[in-house]
Amino acid sequence: MRAVIILLSFLLLITPAYAGDIKLHTKHILIPIGGNNTTSFTITLNESDGIGENHTIFIKFYKNGDLTDKITGELTSDDVQLEKKISKKPEILKYKYYAPKAGSYNFTLKLWFNKSVEVGETFDISIDDKYIESIGPIKIPKMSATAYVDAEAVPELTTAILTGIGIGLLLLIRKF
Repeated sequence: MRAVIILLSFLLLITPAYAGDIKLHTKHILIPIGGNNTTSFTITLNESDGIGENHTIFIKFYKNGDLTDKITGELTSDDVQLEKKISKKPEILKYKYYAPKAGSYNFTLKLWFNKSVEVGETFDISIDDKYIESIGPIKIPKMSATAYVDAEAVPELTTAILTGIGIGLLLLIRKF
């Protein structure tokens, strides 16, 4: 009996610690062409997740499985101080932060298109914390973003065009 208790205690000590988690608050986001939209996610760190160490968040943008720079963004947080690192690839955003204690850290990701896109074009976005990923085979969370046209802007544009045509016709009629 004593041997079984010792064996069970030993197994509990050598089993890998539960790794942290990245929870996306949305799996899909719509981004207006010519505008931006925000989403958020939470990184939960446990005692074994590099507490007191620097962490690096990588945000990667994909189109049909290939990295793309048609979409980009900016990461902010009220919970930790972020330092944007220069990435060798424009398709990858890289931010460093210091995790002083175990717990949950909230982040806000602002996204926009920095190249021409078509309505309905969809992109995949992966977010990972390299320290959490290195602890075990954790699936990297992914979300998607789709381009759309803001329907409210179309009537305003039509009104501006019609007003311009009307003023032009009025000036043309006054000359005759």
